[in-house]
Amino acid sequence: MSNKKIKAILFDKDGVLVDFQATYGTVTREIMEQLSQGNGELLARLASDVGFNLSSGLIDPVSSLVEGCAEDICAIWAEVLRRPNDREFQISVDAMFKQLTETNVVLIDGVGEVLNVLGANYYLGLATNDTQACARAQLSFARVLQHFKFLAGYDSGHGPKPGTGMAEAFLANCSLNADQVVMVGDSIHDMNFAKSAGMTAIGISTGPLPADDLSVHAEHMIDSLDELQPLIKQL
Repeated sequence: MSNKKIKAILFDKDGVLVDFQATYGTVTREIMEQLSQGNGELLARLASDVGFNLSSGLIDPVSSLVEGCAEDICAIWAEVLRRPNDREFQISVDAMFKQLTETNVVLIDGVGEVLNVLGANYYLGLATNDTQACARAQLSFARVLQHFKFLAGYDSGHGPKPGTGMAEAFLANCSLNADQVVMVGDSIHDMNFAKSAGMTAIGISTGPLPADDLSVHAEHMIDSLDELQPLIKQL
């Protein structure tokens, strides 16, 4: 029987810690321009098929770039490019995202300060549908990696979200029960992931998905990470 006091927090990365549009808008366009090699029609198809608006430079809230992992994006782009979605292509796309984002990552305002406080009071982990290497590089560059005692990507061997593999690995890592953990995310996948694992699902409105759409799937909603600790103390 567990002590239900919340002792750990599992975070998503993009849209929760990392400013998704500011970090990935320019990067995604640059990758698609490299893949299309000057072919405007091909660029337009690469963009539309992953929900990227070439005019605004913004990514659609329900895009595979938001909900999916690199394998999902590669599958879409490989079909457009009429090439095999093989391991060579996936490694190439992963490498481009890692190279372009790790030194251009933009944290959401105040994230560093909040993590300083939360890290002193809770066991912190991160579960992302990004690659583990890219997540680690981004958080290291942003100087917040030290706050996390657990970090997993879709390629860490636990599977992507909304499957619960990363949640189960985090629980094993921190030796806690699911009802002692809150999960903070900005997507429907995050909320389903948390609830399926038995964690409290906290939605945050700092990502691409409108708060009204996310709140339907969340058990609690916050507008910024500043609101997280006061909420946890009420649970």
